[in-house]
Amino acid sequence: MKQCAIIGLDVFGLRALEELIPFGIDILIIDKNEELIQLYKEKVSNAYVIDVTRLESVEKVIPKTIDVAIIDLGDSIEASILIINYLKEIGIKQIVVTADTDQHGKIFEILGATLVVFPQKEAVKRIIPLLISPLLMNYFPISEDLIIAEVKVPVKFYEKTLIQVDLRKNFSLNVIAIKGQESGKYQNFSPVYQFKEEDIILVAGSEKHISDFIQQPIIPNKSKGFINFIKGFFTHKK
Repeated sequence: MKQCAIIGLDVFGLRALEELIPFGIDILIIDKNEELIQLYKEKVSNAYVIDVTRLESVEKVIPKTIDVAIIDLGDSIEASILIINYLKEIGIKQIVVTADTDQHGKIFEILGATLVVFPQKEAVKRIIPLLISPLLMNYFPISEDLIIAEVKVPVKFYEKTLIQVDLRKNFSLNVIAIKGQESGKYQNFSPVYQFKEEDIILVAGSEKHISDFIQQPIIPNKSKGFINFIKGFFTHKK
């Protein structure tokens, strides 16, 4: 099972933790607030009371095997910069960091953050699916039953046409646009368009139908024993 580290339990980090716990992920949490750590330590794999603004302390407890790191240090911009640099150095591939301003977000992106989150603008429920599935690029809940999502085309559909895949009939999804690797932008498409490697499609449908298309649940569903799904995610290949 792969690992997720949450460095700083500010508002977003705490909400992300609560959303991720039902997935059964191997979670490591770090924060200087001992009360928060005590509250959640039995629900995660590892928990440390550390001053997250001190990089040398954080370095001692973050293993190089971490797959996803979420950094939420509030207004501690310098500490976020140091930790992003450290995570890049040890090879962490997916780094999510919160930012208060567009300027800070740009700095974090330049440093190597793979996803910058603006807590005041974005909901945790939109971000979590992006961490769970490697095929989801963007996820926009419009209502309880309607999602618009950017999705990488699964490998099994490469070289197949839209007619052959028939997303509307087989997955109840409506294709809005297709972005090919060569063009790099969304464009009109024909029914005989053949899916290629790295194609991204903009689709509209329900959460279930999007999950069916990418063959991976994206929101926990305890009634279906979903807490064990993460084992499949962490061995999932496009």
